[in-house]
Amino acid sequence: MENIRAWNKVMRHDCDSAGMLFFAVSEDEMVRRLIGRSKTSGRADDNIESIKKRMATFNKETVPITAEFKKRNEYYEVDASGTPDHVYKTTKAFVKAVINKFSVTKLK
Repeated sequence: MENIRAWNKVMRHDCDSAGMLFFAVSEDEMVRRLIGRSKTSGRADDNIESIKKRMATFNKETVPITAEFKKRNEYYEVDASGTPDHVYKTTKAFVKAVINKFSVTKLK
């Protein structure tokens, strides 16, 4: 929660935020993708041990932030379990809709 407190302290007056966009995918799928990436990335940290540590950090530090945005009704989720093309198209449409809504709200 320190991340969101710091963000609000520093950026609250300089940045209008429409909320949080979360790319939802199962941990099993994330592991599968990262292990697949390891075959071409050359990254030493794309291994099961490092991935599990990153997942633990994500669950400890990011999940509470998503709960905060959900309470504010500023949480938006994209199903990221599909193909990269599908996720891109879904995200693009969503962002366009939010920009249009946000722009209309700001003009009033």
